[in-house]
Amino acid sequence: MSAMPEATINTVIIFKAIVRFISIFGVWGWFDILGASILLFGCAGELWMLLNKLPEHNERRASLKGFWSFLDRAESSIRRIGVRLKIIRSRKFSELKEHLLEGFFISLVAIGVGMEMCSLPFSLYVSAQSNKAAGDAMKYAADSSSNSVQVLRQVAGLNKEAADARVIAGKANERAANTESNNLVLQSRVLELEAKAADRHISEKRIKDFIKSLGDTPRGGVFTGVRHPDYETLNYAAEVCSMLTNAGFTISSKQNFSEDVSPFYKNSDISIHIDKADDAPPYAFALGIAFFQAGFNPTIFTNQPGRFYTPNEGHPGSNEVLILVGEKPQ
Repeated sequence: MSAMPEATINTVIIFKAIVRFISIFGVWGWFDILGASILLFGCAGELWMLLNKLPEHNERRASLKGFWSFLDRAESSIRRIGVRLKIIRSRKFSELKEHLLEGFFISLVAIGVGMEMCSLPFSLYVSAQSNKAAGDAMKYAADSSSNSVQVLRQVAGLNKEAADARVIAGKANERAANTESNNLVLQSRVLELEAKAADRHISEKRIKDFIKSLGDTPRGGVFTGVRHPDYETLNYAAEVCSMLTNAGFTISSKQNFSEDVSPFYKNSDISIHIDKADDAPPYAFALGIAFFQAGFNPTIFTNQPGRFYTPNEGHPGSNEVLILVGEKPQ
């Protein structure tokens, strides 16, 4: 496809510019402007002819007074300026030339007035259409404003409904949170009850902590016993004896006690009994510390001086230590 010549492109550009320029006011608008311009030119010509017809200053009458004297001086000043600027001739035209020029300028005035009269109906029509369009636009704007008010009212109603919904949702969330909190409490309680109901066992970690706490402490014989022996307590006592054996101690004897041999601390299920602090085995206090380090919370007892102990009460003699395993704490 061949390229367009540059002259053709320039012509198209100029034509589009002319079309845009004409479309600013429309054909009748430009026709009205042309008529007004011709009318203005004709009136200016008539004024120019009038100034050229003015008599010289020495021809003026000295008897003019008041307003007429002001007009006489104004015309004289305008004539002098026009003559100096060479707009007005210093000499008058001949009568024939004056007649021809006057006829030409009057014709221009008549043509300009005629053109304006021709374009006046169309200008009035365009003005009426513009006023109608403006009225329709104002009506549309009023309708839009009314619709906007209705929309704003609907939006306000929706916002209120949304706020109410948020309040309801907040209350529902609060109830759900309370329910969830209650469920967690119940679950915690269930787990706690399950833990209390479950049999006691000694984990590998507690055994390692127990042995680690003893360190190089010398080992020896240990008396063991079970208070209120039941199936769960006997099994737990067997694990305690196994832990002591693994730590290097010797189980000297095992005995069951059906009575409350001694009151245990709260949440304590193991007690360590010695005769006196000054005749206890060298490993007795290390055993107590090891039980604490392994998380057993043991109860420490010594024999009461001068008291007689029955065989069912279980008490160690000199240089002896008794490890008593009790029932599961409630």
